Amino acid sequence: FDTMSEGEEVVKKKGFRKDGRIGKVKIRVNDTALMEGGVAVYIVEFKGAIFGGSRIVTERFKVWRELNSTLVEEFGVKVPKFPGKKMFGNRTEEYVQHRVEKFKKYFMKLVKYNEICMGDTLKNWVLEHSKPGNEYKMNVKESE
Repeated sequence: FDTMSEGEEVVKKKGFRKDGRIGKVKIRVNDTALMEGGVAVYIVEFKGAIFGGSRIVTERFKVWRELNSTLVEEFGVKVPKFPGKKMFGNRTEEYVQHRVEKFKKYFMKLVKYNEICMGDTLKNWVLEHSKPGNEYKMNVKESE
């Protein structure tokens, strides 16, 4: 799939870690890529001590929506509105870029809540669905 391009850093948030020290969470919506069958994946980088450094998550919209549902179950109304689902025409480059902008806004709102960003639910999900940032970059270079 396409290599990751430089994305805008959309979120920086300082918060308190469970050990009482201040940590920082950064979330960057880097890019999208089209996989086999024309399925779009969204590439998001999570950085912070809580994640063990930089982690890259490359997932379909459906999987991001499942994360949102999990967060809503745990945190309720604090979770921002997730970008809407579109049944047809959701694979066009124009629509995918539109959705990237929606993702950026979503994460900018989400990061305002320390209890979500510094909590175990998001941390565990990111660790389960990601690769370390340096490993991701090495894999991209090797495939070129």
